[in-house]
Amino acid sequence: MVAVAMRLPSLIAAFSVIDAVILIHIPPVPTRPTPLAALIVATVANVALVAVVSRLVATSQRGSRASMSQARSRMWPGGGAVAALTLMAGSVGLGVAGLAARQTVVVETDARAINADAVRAYVRAEGDSEVRRNLETAGTRRVREGVFRNCVAYDDRRRAFCFFVDTTQRPATVLRDASSAPNPPPAR
Repeated sequence: MVAVAMRLPSLIAAFSVIDAVILIHIPPVPTRPTPLAALIVATVANVALVAVVSRLVATSQRGSRASMSQARSRMWPGGGAVAALTLMAGSVGLGVAGLAARQTVVVETDARAINADAVRAYVRAEGDSEVRRNLETAGTRRVREGVFRNCVAYDDRRRAFCFFVDTTQRPATVLRDASSAPNPPPAR
């Protein structure tokens, strides 16, 4: 029992560090805790987890202090195998919760949606009546990640009102292109 008592704090400390790393890198909540806060939360949670599980094992044995002692010896056989499994399950559960809480980020799709909004706003604000009338002809070409060249055709389809939208900036920035050459058709 003395060996178990000495190993249990080490197990809790080790899994608290693991859980703190999980809390920092894949938190199950929107805000990322500081390393100290993560370590404190993980330690308190692990102590509570071990206490609850040991209490459940003890109450499942129902009986006297002797059965409580037997339950503890079953709970922490071989220096804490069940404690280690309990803490491991807690860490796995924390990791799964962190992964499940992650927002799915589809960067290209988000950038294209921001670009589309910027195109409409820019054409309404800066385009003449001909360009606004032809807004549905808007064509987009990705220049690089988050930056797009957009062209809205004039009535003479050989020319276009073209501009760049940089969606990596917040809000997106728009810069008029001096060229009136429409975007080439997409490669097949």
